[in-house]
Amino acid sequence: MALSLGISSPTDLLGKVERDLSEFEKAIAAQNERRIGDSLYNFSVSVTSIKDWLKAQSSASYTHADVEALVAGSAALSSFRDIANTNKHRFITHY
Repeated sequence: MALSLGISSPTDLLGKVERDLSEFEKAIAAQNERRIGDSLYNFSVSVTSIKDWLKAQSSASYTHADVEALVAGSAALSSFRDIANTNKHRFITHY
């Protein structure tokens, strides 16, 4: 049984990323430390999950290697990956 929570494609997940970013921006504007932390975590997990969704969906316009190269070449995506993994697993131990 798949539990999709309304997300069934990379495009759906991108919509969640946009909503998470909006919440992060609102938290910063409110200067609410708890909301900033929560929304940064939510955004980081969502934005780094797009890689897996793209790789799982066949496409004539990109390959798995293209997706990996894009992520590897982005300091921002690497930083969000670290934020997500540190919060999910407490410590980064695999890289």
